[in-house]
Amino acid sequence: MTLKQILYVRAVSKAGSIGKAAESLFISQSSLSESIRNLEREYGMVLFERTSKGISLTRQGEAFLKDTQLLTNIYQDLDDKYKNHKGECEYFCVSSLHHVSGIDAFEHIVCQPKNQKYHLGYFEGNMDQVLQDVETNRSDIGVLFFTSDSRSAIIKACNRRNIFFQHLKYDLLHIYIQNTHPLAGRKGVTLADIQQYPFISYEECHPSSARFTTTRRQWNPQQQIISVSDRAMAYSLLALGDAYVTGSGYLTQEDRRRALVSVPITDLGQIEIGYICNPSRVLSELALEYIEWLKIITV
Repeated sequence: MTLKQILYVRAVSKAGSIGKAAESLFISQSSLSESIRNLEREYGMVLFERTSKGISLTRQGEAFLKDTQLLTNIYQDLDDKYKNHKGECEYFCVSSLHHVSGIDAFEHIVCQPKNQKYHLGYFEGNMDQVLQDVETNRSDIGVLFFTSDSRSAIIKACNRRNIFFQHLKYDLLHIYIQNTHPLAGRKGVTLADIQQYPFISYEECHPSSARFTTTRRQWNPQQQIISVSDRAMAYSLLALGDAYVTGSGYLTQEDRRRALVSVPITDLGQIEIGYICNPSRVLSELALEYIEWLKIITV
């Protein structure tokens, strides 16, 4: 059984004759009749009753059309989508670690869509999620950062997944805190300075659950850790007290609106900020434009 045979049966049923159906399908009557006979022989059934007055479905034929209705609908939806709307809708998605400049670059893209129809996406997650999104083509671009200690493992992971990493900038890892925090206003902090404050982590609770760690857990055991999955919860926790979260140091417009400040950790070493993409995927104009905004804002 093929999809073409299913569509042929439906066309004959709708037209009421082999001749009219063949004309609508732009094929010969003999080809259409032979295709349907092959289907009937394959499954030992009779789909149409042929009389001098024309052609009509048998009970087996009615059951066949009912059973294949869902498949036909799916095909029709796909055909309409890619035939009638080709080139009208632009698609572009980004996956990013939290607290990096990717979100502001994305806002520039949102404000300047080239077509009336578009589907844009911005997903924040941990390192594993960002790598997977780019590998599976869920996202065109991934924005990330990592410490020098993590670099070797992450670059190897990119190579295994056939993902290309492009360096943008070296910087210091920063803490994000409320502007009323005891450490706010300082030009820099050390690991010892932040040890006494609760640490908000975007990784899972179990220490061994994350393959790649860009947070403070990697460097020194922390007594107070709060694991969250999204930025909104982190914002709420930061507003409640003296907790902190780590990131690239870039302050988005939303960070500033929430009275957050970023302070560099001076005794940890540098982090590397960059983006990843899948070489097997041709980058769209939106993706290339996003990369240019990312470079301008980050560098």
